[in-house]
Amino acid sequence: MFDKIKVVITDNAMSIVKAIRQLDIIHLGCTAHTIHLVVTNELAKSLKNDSDCTAHADGSSLNEKMLSDEE
Repeated sequence: MFDKIKVVITDNAMSIVKAIRQLDIIHLGCTAHTIHLVVTNELAKSLKNDSDCTAHADGSSLNEKMLSDEE
């Protein structure tokens, strides 16, 4: 059965990758899944940075004035 399988596409979970390599089959990571992970990670970083900036601005009246002047 495995002689007809040329390539397997999965997420990048190490247990799956290892199992497929043990079967001596080519593994390709799913591009859509990888893109989703990258976008989710970067979006989480961006939202954290935005909340850090807001928290910093909330603590400083000078920063509040500067932010309101720019808006």
